[in-house]
Amino acid sequence: MSAAPDFRDVREQFRNAIGAAGLTPADQISADGKLHRFSSNGKRGDLAGWYVLHSDGIPSGAFGCWRLGLTESWRADIGRELTEAEREQHRQRADSARRMREQAEREQHVAARTRAATEWEAATPATGEHPYLQRKHVAPHGLRVDTNGRLLVPVRDRKGELHSLQFISGDGDKRFLPGGCIAGNYY
Repeated sequence: MSAAPDFRDVREQFRNAIGAAGLTPADQISADGKLHRFSSNGKRGDLAGWYVLHSDGIPSGAFGCWRLGLTESWRADIGRELTEAEREQHRQRADSARRMREQAEREQHVAARTRAATEWEAATPATGEHPYLQRKHVAPHGLRVDTNGRLLVPVRDRKGELHSLQFISGDGDKRFLPGGCIAGNYY
């Protein structure tokens, strides 16, 4: 049996795997088996990236980006093939990480729906005077404006339920509400 891998090497392997997947890795990697969020594109305030890393037994984990819909499992290179028992343990850990990630995503979506509803209700109806609408030569079509002067575009499902918001500043900068469910929804 080989010696346990050096954890510094494990973190570097994990960080390299995140980078190889096209994401900007987290500055600090924690192997506590908990879900951690990070900026997968290097932009401050963007926390669409996530990872879970376990260091006990054979180091393994998962990572991805909610914005991109990317999910990858990962296992440290320990210099030998896994036994059947180790493969089963790895499968169970991956399933656990997936369930944890899905639960966190559901919780984010619920919180974002609540925030979207609150912000939508507090906003006022947009007029054609908004700089973005004037530049694009379009009518407001039911959009609203928040106290910061940003247009609010509702993101709804087919039943009309509000799931998120898109914010558009006067200069055209567009941002979605963090944690909101965008996939499968529309304006």
